[in-house]
Formats: sequence, C-alpha cells, structure tokens
Amino acid sequence: MLSKILDEAYITNDLLSELDSESSQAFINKYVSQYDNNHQRTKAGQEIPILDQFPTEQLPDTYIVVGSGSGKEQDGSIGSISGDNYGYRNKPDIVESAPVTIDDFNSSITITANNFITDLEDIEGIAVSPKQISLDGNLIHIELDPYLLDSFKDSKSVRITYVPGDDVPIVGETNGIDMQEEVNIVLVSNNMPSLYALDSIVKGAFILLRKSTEETRTYQLGNLEFLPISTLQDENLGNTPTPYYAREINATYTVTYTWDRDFLEQVKKVMSNIIE
Repeated sequence: MLSKILDEAYITNDLLSELDSESSQAFINKYVSQYDNNHQRTKAGQEIPILDQFPTEQLPDTYIVVGSGSGKEQDGSIGSISGDNYGYRNKPDIVESAPVTIDDFNSSITITANNFITDLEDIEGIAVSPKQISLDGNLIHIELDPYLLDSFKDSKSVRITYVPGDDVPIVGETNGIDMQEEVNIVLVSNNMPSLYALDSIVKGAFILLRKSTEETRTYQLGNLEFLPISTLQDENLGNTPTPYYAREINATYTVTYTWDRDFLEQVKKVMSNIIE
C-alpha cells in the first residue's frame, strides 16, 4: 500500500498538505514517482524499504521496520463456537462487474451477480444504508431516492465484491480463537522533515486500511498508539555516525482464527487414524 501511495503524487500532495511546502516538496522530489501529461513515468521515486529487523550496514536514509508483538487470547475462546451459525457453504470473495437494471416505478435498482450471494461486501460508488439493500439469490435490490436514479441512467454495470455460495443451505458452525495481536512499526529517517512526512503518509495508509475488505471482515484495528519521536539508539545504528530519528507505532488488532466445525471433525478423524 505504501508503494501505491508513493506512486501517485496527487495522493501524497494531499496527505502532506499540513506540512510546510519546502519539506513536503523535498520529500516528494525524492520518494514520489513523477509522470508527464500522458501519465508516462518520467522518474521513479526512491524506494522506502520495509524491513523485518534493523539494518546494520548500508542504512537507507529512510526506512520502516515491522515486527510482531505480543498476542493474547480473548474471552476464553479456544474450542468454543465462534461467530454465528452459517447457512451456506462459503467460497473465496469474488470481485466482478455486474449489470444494473433500473426500476423507476419502485425507485430502485437491481444488480445481477454471476453467482448466488451469501454475503455482500461492497458496491463501488454506492453509499446507502444496509436497510436499503436486500439480497435474493444472485440479485441485489437497492432502494434509492428518485433523484439518485438518474445517476444510473448511463450505467450499464457496477463493480461489486461478495462471498458466493451454493443455493442449497447446509447446517454448520465454526470453532475458533479470538486473539488480540500487536504489530510494532518503527518509522526511521536521518532527516526529521522526511520522518514527519512519512508519519503523515502512514496515517493515511491506516485510514485506507479501515476501508478495506480484509479490515472489515478479518481484522479489527482496535487501537493505534504513536509514541513520541526520539533519536534511534546506538545498537540499532550499526557503524554510522549519522543520527537517525524514529517514531514507533503499536497497532493492536483483534483477529479471529476459525475452522469449519464439520471440517474440524474430518481432521480429527484423520489425525486419530495417523496416531493409531
């Protein structure tokens, strides 16, 4: 995600708008890709490495270190039923462009997916209350105010993300573990304005993460802690005499690890046969 942000100057410009223009422009000139009017790249921005440990040789001017922190089970969830019973056999998410039909009489639109929908994740460009959406097999019905229907007059399709499934209900449940896990992120630079700029960009990346499908369904970003900027300690600097500055971020996630209970029973049978 960081590389994508740094590949688009207009995004970086917006994220750095609160910094003084000289500092932000210096960062953009060094780390952000530049394009001409035909959107052909004329200059690639310098990479900001993301590492799993502090380098000891050839330190980059600016880099990020990411490491796993502690993890703790929540609510005594081991072996318990996690989440609701499910009614259909779920499959991997599908993203597709689906045709749109307008119903002027009922002030609604109908989107037709290629598969039976068990869970609707996203409809690109449409922000409505869940109460306005209803699912019927592979059909998505959305009630809209009459004045909003005009915006779909020229739209032949819309991009949707959903979980497909079979139209034959099954009975099942999931067993799992609810874990609170911590990720430690350290932003490092030998230039203080660059560190401030990187800090603003990473905050923007966290905002984007909160809108992602994975964040909504799999992870819950419960807490972010930004520690004060400090001088990097000598043991993390290798042999360089140049001072480096760092900002540590502690991101705490709640993650649910699950297994379908019927599959879990099959695994137990296989394991028991191996042991025997």
